[in-house]
Amino acid sequence: MMVSYLFAGFFTVIIGHAGDSAMLAVIFGFGAGFFITGNQTCANALAARLYPTNACATGVGWALGVGRLGSVVGPVVAGMLLAIGWSTQSVFLAAGLPALLAAISVLILGRVVTARNAAVPMAEQDRLTA
Repeated sequence: MMVSYLFAGFFTVIIGHAGDSAMLAVIFGFGAGFFITGNQTCANALAARLYPTNACATGVGWALGVGRLGSVVGPVVAGMLLAIGWSTQSVFLAAGLPALLAAISVLILGRVVTARNAAVPMAEQDRLTA
């Protein structure tokens, strides 16, 4: 997921450099959408795996809700930034930052889960994942 988030951020940033080329904008937009959408699906599965069974639906629901909020607020903020004079490249650079933060978060989460699993005996891990 970390690598995919990095690709999502990369494609998001380079959309702003497509210039007047509609073909480049479509290709870069497809790349950004591909990696962002793929990561959303993986993030849902990851959240379902990380939350305890009695809180799984609530945790995944909140994660989805926050994601939807970002989908609504993001374009509004981008429009406001353009209105106050930000360049297109700057707006897409700022839009790529959440993907970088997500990549870092997934890396940290992976290390925390690995350390936690190392501290739990194997028989207990099997019981928790069943």
